[in-house]
Amino acid sequence: MFRLISRFSLYLYLPFSLLISTTTAFTNPEGNWIPEAFTQLYYHHTPEDFVENKSYFINHNYDPEFPGLICGDHAVFGALHAGSNDVIKIYYTQLSSHYAIIGQFNIWYVDSWDGEEIDLWFHDDTKWNRLLQRSSHFSDHEAKLCGLDDYGESMFPFSTGVKSHHGSDLLFHQWIRTNESVFKESGGLSDMKVWSALCYPGCDQGCSNSGMKHCKGDCKQGYTKIGDSCVLDDFTLQSSAVEAAEYMKGQWALGDKVYQEQDTFPGGDCFGSKTFGLGNTAGLKAGIIVNIPLPQVHAKVSIEVDAIMVDWPTGVDEVNISIDGNLVMTLQGNPKAETLTNGCGA
Repeated sequence: MFRLISRFSLYLYLPFSLLISTTTAFTNPEGNWIPEAFTQLYYHHTPEDFVENKSYFINHNYDPEFPGLICGDHAVFGALHAGSNDVIKIYYTQLSSHYAIIGQFNIWYVDSWDGEEIDLWFHDDTKWNRLLQRSSHFSDHEAKLCGLDDYGESMFPFSTGVKSHHGSDLLFHQWIRTNESVFKESGGLSDMKVWSALCYPGCDQGCSNSGMKHCKGDCKQGYTKIGDSCVLDDFTLQSSAVEAAEYMKGQWALGDKVYQEQDTFPGGDCFGSKTFGLGNTAGLKAGIIVNIPLPQVHAKVSIEVDAIMVDWPTGVDEVNISIDGNLVMTLQGNPKAETLTNGCGA
């Protein structure tokens, strides 16, 4: 595994106190690995949650009386109401600018299922994608929790994983493919959670898959577009390294080797960017060091950098980022995590 850097920018605010944004790689809420960049937008657990949000429909119908049942400790939207080729439609609107989402919920089979299926679909801004096709049989059902017959119910926890998404509208469809009435076979969902990876606040028209700061289109008022970043007007660009030549000015080093104009660029292309350290050059014994002279009078520092971990981190490897000898960020690879894309490496 290699540790490397691309798209480095340093901004100064003149003048108050040092401001550094820090994060860790992943959180683990309730046993589900969620990248730290993601923010929970919704958690719908009670009947009131599902009704008041007005984002849940059976076919095209919204029901203010909660079309579902309480099954054990769970409010199951659709139970005894959705079946026989009905579709549970989930439609969130006016999402903040983001570049990826994660959906987590429980899928329910209520009463006498005998091999029928549930299909789950997700719209990625351009087309519908099937996430799941799963059948159930009444012999799979665990306990009598709700419903009308003697067969009992079963629950299947499901996560979409990280899905690329940019639009302000988010749509899921759960297709209940049964062949009897809802009084014998119905399906539903409970405990709906939606997470999104938000763009930087200055992005007015969303951002690219490669990171929250790579803004599309124009910036919001109070921000200036520099490259593909939206930077607060109070900050000025002090140093930038995007192209290979910008790394070769005596400020960037791998271990003890400081790179000058006459040297060969120690890196390559990753995610479409010139990446310092790519190609067996930055790893176990060769840390990346950046030494940038600053004006004597300044108050805040804002640093934007892509720290890339190549070739599937093992869960014990780390990337530590320090400023003036002070550790401000640790990124740790996790084998359970999902990447948005394969940008380089083996």
